[in-house]
Amino acid sequence: MGRSEKAGHPEWAVKCRRPGTELRFIGGHYYLYEVSSVYDKEKKRARKKTGKLLGKITEENGFVESEKYRLARLAKKMVMPENGSAIGIREYGLSSFLTGEETKYISEALQSVYPSTWDKILSLAYCRLAYQSPLKNMQYRLQRSWLGHQFKLDEWKDRNIALFLRDLGRNRELAVSYMKRFVKEGDFVLADASDILCKSSRITLAKKGYNHHMDYQPQIGLMYLYSAENRMPAYYRIIPGNLRKVKAFKQCIRESGAKNVVAIADKGFYSKENAGMLSDEDIRFIIPLRRNNILTDYSLIGKGLIKSGSNYFIHEERVIWRYEMPSSENRVMLFLDERLKVQEEADYIARIDSCPEGHSIEKFHELKNRFGTMAIVSNIKDAPPEKIYSLYKSRMNIEVMFDSLKNILDADSSYMQDEEALQGWMFINHLALQIYQLIYSRLLENDMLAKHSVSDIIMLLSDIRKARLNGDWLTCEITKKVAK
Repeated sequence: MGRSEKAGHPEWAVKCRRPGTELRFIGGHYYLYEVSSVYDKEKKRARKKTGKLLGKITEENGFVESEKYRLARLAKKMVMPENGSAIGIREYGLSSFLTGEETKYISEALQSVYPSTWDKILSLAYCRLAYQSPLKNMQYRLQRSWLGHQFKLDEWKDRNIALFLRDLGRNRELAVSYMKRFVKEGDFVLADASDILCKSSRITLAKKGYNHHMDYQPQIGLMYLYSAENRMPAYYRIIPGNLRKVKAFKQCIRESGAKNVVAIADKGFYSKENAGMLSDEDIRFIIPLRRNNILTDYSLIGKGLIKSGSNYFIHEERVIWRYEMPSSENRVMLFLDERLKVQEEADYIARIDSCPEGHSIEKFHELKNRFGTMAIVSNIKDAPPEKIYSLYKSRMNIEVMFDSLKNILDADSSYMQDEEALQGWMFINHLALQIYQLIYSRLLENDMLAKHSVSDIIMLLSDIRKARLNGDWLTCEITKKVAK
């Protein structure tokens, strides 16, 4: 491969250089920087001034523009029609939704707790909700949104946003004051936990700890309280990644002020030791049992005891039979969903032919009393079995919430450089998650989840735009799909 004698750089790198730029070889890679000449009054001669990083150069791909430079360049662009009058186009639909009636309780709670900065907090949550925007791209997103225009945030620079996040993260008391507004007296509050990988060595909360993915990288623990009544994430707390979740639940309950808190575990959590630890901390719990757990007596189904008398209730238009087994300590309840039982039986029989390894008609008859069942152990003494069942089924909403946090909001790998910034960042994500769950609940209530996801609604709202023509802002035409 030929080389440029003057600069000592290979020809494939040199040919990407253009006037006003400079090649640099750093860490084994070639980069292109902006460069200019300025007059030095002291030395009375011109000197070189290095500007922004424009991008990276590789032999395979040539010049690859820096993402930050690309966004900054796009932000400065202005569409100019033939008559010379400037036109600006901004996202309007989602911005309007976030300041409208549907989200009024959230915005009013923010204004009450953060009277001078609520608009900035809401705007950052908008960037996370709509675009999963990292910190470096938020100025660009706000410059293209109606919120940025409405709240006059077009000139809010990346560095100032980073400083704002740290200020936000310093005051946990204000964050808790906001979250307490979503913990209603008498409402059952479900507790759960998740883990977030953390790449920053400056965050002392990041510890190597176990999670169900068998991933032992440094992580932080994220405790969440979730309102069963309005399906809304109400409270969160960040804990060290190696801290036992059972111990942390107690502090969460105390700080949140919640009363009817129930820890909802997943299958595999139950052991006599784990249940005992929760009870010792006075934490009420609901834990599903694996179908091979010895606490469950499936002969009750074979004997017809579970389907006797009026031992049933209706849950989401399905008949659920129930039976509470005698126990000296915690309550053990067995539930039978016959519609699910038929589905599981048919699935198993189909697998006898398609997957004969591990499936047989003899095994089917051995397992048939387990199909369609769910056993739950709980230390809640003052609620009927149907309430216990309903609360556990609410866990699905919590799983949707964590999926939203990790997948939709892209928050499972945090690169914040200190704990104050991390705390501020998580509060912004929490707010975005609340808005996400609000949209999800509306879709669920109106039986629309089969046709539309939350992401669909966010996209459709974002397609509603305003254009500035000769100084006036006009709402752009929308398609029939968006109008619906």
